[in-house]
Amino acid sequence: MSNCQTRGAQSSLAVVSLAISLIGTLSLSSIVHAGNLTSSFGVENPSVLPNGIRNPQFKYVIVSPTNKFDGIGVPQPLGASLNKSLSWNEVIAGQGSETDKAIIAGAVSKLGQDLNDSPGSTSGEVFVDTRVLVPVLAYGISDRLTIAAALPVYQVDVKAKSGFVKTQKGDDFVLETAKTDTYAANEAANKFNNAVDNKLTELGYDPLQDQNFSHIGDGKIVAKYLALENEKNKFAIKGELTLPTGKEPNPNNPVDIATGDGQTDIGVTAIMSHQLNSWLSLNGYGGTTIQLPDETEVRVPNSNFDALSRDKETLSRNLGDIYHAGIGTGFGTSSRGLSFNLGYSFQFQNGTSFENGKLPSERYRFLEGKNPLQALHSATATLGFSTIDWYKSGRFFYPFTAALTYSKPLAGRNVISDSVVIADLIVFF
Repeated sequence: MSNCQTRGAQSSLAVVSLAISLIGTLSLSSIVHAGNLTSSFGVENPSVLPNGIRNPQFKYVIVSPTNKFDGIGVPQPLGASLNKSLSWNEVIAGQGSETDKAIIAGAVSKLGQDLNDSPGSTSGEVFVDTRVLVPVLAYGISDRLTIAAALPVYQVDVKAKSGFVKTQKGDDFVLETAKTDTYAANEAANKFNNAVDNKLTELGYDPLQDQNFSHIGDGKIVAKYLALENEKNKFAIKGELTLPTGKEPNPNNPVDIATGDGQTDIGVTAIMSHQLNSWLSLNGYGGTTIQLPDETEVRVPNSNFDALSRDKETLSRNLGDIYHAGIGTGFGTSSRGLSFNLGYSFQFQNGTSFENGKLPSERYRFLEGKNPLQALHSATATLGFSTIDWYKSGRFFYPFTAALTYSKPLAGRNVISDSVVIADLIVFF
């Protein structure tokens, strides 16, 4: 093969390799897995059920995430990581071999382009609509101890689309290749236009497509013990066990919506309330959730720029433990059955760590960088209605409570920034 033919073959390979690798700098799944923390569902209270009372509850949660707080707390669209101008340096860093890196770097240099120049930019949008029905059954073991079990059911609708827009630098790259290999240039141009699908296929991912499905989430078993009660104050301890019954993350799905994280959690929360007068109370709580280590199959990225990877491994995973605290105030009048509560909560989760892999250690640090610490400040407002006092006084035939809660994230890091609406219906028998 002549020197001219060799250079032409290398340039053709570079264009095709470039076209199918551009999307490798994106983090498709991380835009949906914006964080395990969600806006607070309301202020905790220390109340327990009377001995022998059963308490079915139905909670309906609506959230349509379109934005998230990034790593420094700035709200960004969920598809922001898809809208990115790429440099040749980022493209080269995303290559799977030193040979491919050298070919692209050489072709760029031949054109007189700088490695900081951009061949183009990616674009995309992600829309997620999630509805969760949470049936809960609670029972008063005694006047001080209540146990409960919950199993959420998710209804998820995902719409995702993406594309690639070449700059003049990218066009020049393709046109230069066409001088020596028209077929390779045409193939590369097609791959530019379908960069996402081509890259996903080349790496063994499922196609990027809309999704609509229903699935159960992680189940919970809860126990609450009323340790202290007097005329003004209540203090309770709540323990909970979260079981991995939900849909685990799928490393082959580029826009994955998991309804569970695949591991077991153990949590404990201390809750207190102080009754200021007949219609005003103050509540406060604080606790932690320990996320037990487990094993999970993941894709291991090649670099900080390249979230997609051909390499899958089953690794030891330690999800960061969660810490939470909150305060609130409640206004209520039993004669009218109405209540109104305002609350503030703070949540923090440590970053995830991975161990026992066989690849170079820096690649697991890249993976951990895709699973960073999370923090969330949120405010809640709840309007409630209850017939319990009316039932006790014989003015109503059945005891129940209903409530509507609006929860608004105020600030955070690496978490969804959209509001959540929660409707509750609780009956007693």
